[in-house]
Amino acid sequence: MMPKGGLSANKGEWSEFYTFCYLLNAGILKTADKNLNPNASAFLPIIKIIRREDGAVKDYYPDKDKSVRIYINDEPVKTVPKSEFESTVSMLYQRMKDGTTDDDEFQKTIRAFMGTIHCTKIKANSSEKKDIEIQVHDTNTNQTPIQGFSIKSYIGSKPTLLNAGKTTNFTFKVNGCDAGLMKEVNSIETRTKIVDKMQAIYDAGCSLEFAEMDSDCFRRNLQKVDSLMPQIMAQMLLAHYTTGKSKLSEVALMLEKNDPLGMDNGGYYIYKMKTVLCAFALGMIPSDPWNGIEDANGGYIVVKEDGDVVCFFLYDRNIFEEYLLECTMFERASTTRHEYMEIYEKGGEYFIKLNLQIRFTKPVENKCDSTLDSYLR
Repeated sequence: MMPKGGLSANKGEWSEFYTFCYLLNAGILKTADKNLNPNASAFLPIIKIIRREDGAVKDYYPDKDKSVRIYINDEPVKTVPKSEFESTVSMLYQRMKDGTTDDDEFQKTIRAFMGTIHCTKIKANSSEKKDIEIQVHDTNTNQTPIQGFSIKSYIGSKPTLLNAGKTTNFTFKVNGCDAGLMKEVNSIETRTKIVDKMQAIYDAGCSLEFAEMDSDCFRRNLQKVDSLMPQIMAQMLLAHYTTGKSKLSEVALMLEKNDPLGMDNGGYYIYKMKTVLCAFALGMIPSDPWNGIEDANGGYIVVKEDGDVVCFFLYDRNIFEEYLLECTMFERASTTRHEYMEIYEKGGEYFIKLNLQIRFTKPVENKCDSTLDSYLR
């Protein structure tokens, strides 16, 4: 059945369909190192990719004979040449790169292809963190598990790991503040107002002290990782806003040196950040209660800027965690949309909210320095 109407999708959703077509054409999942370099000798053959849509289970088997067999509810319905997937991958890549996926001719072509392969949606139905479900042949164990994978794409722009929202606001008490300073700081509307407001607060001799997370749900989720994780994330966030350093690896190193929580335990902050970043990547969402289960239990698929697709498998978790720590950065979202960076008074005390958002950076921009490397080894 051909999907009806226009296909409205964001870059992440198009990337899911791109990955689906790419992997069916390739027939394998390639592993990557922390810099996203593929390992030609380490890969898992794909038995099938599973889509669940319109109340049906659709299985896609990439065969060695250059075709893809399609089954719906265990009944064979069609065999499609891999060449059709290959040409679709090429077209999708160029359109995603150019930002022209809303072009009428492209929409007509992709809708016809989707009809051919019995897909009715760009993004398969899922309320979980996994974006694609794949049965692989693990040549090391000779097992054939069905596993979920999360997908992130560098085509067009760098992807986010944790999206900003009012749920990701952290509230800090502004010690030493008064009504005059509150008015002065809140009136700052320069192009670099976040930096300038922080500077004004510290120039006035004030200090910031973590008070609470605005979302009880996000707080409880973080506490499932570690009871002190809200405090650790608050200190990471405060260090970022105070110093302007963005790379999470650099900020984590600052905490190792300053030890703001008095842990006296070398490598503590590095280890905890790797752990929570992995939780963000594989299951945790700030606004939804998290049970601690990793929905993307197979691993993490990355669509590289050049269109290549590689994967981190969770049995090689150390490499995945190093990638997450070294290739992420804090990003500052809209202050008005997410309602932060304004001092306010409550019960005679003064507070300010700082917002948390984490975006991926290109691995080439994040060569691990020798100090961080000593913590990771």
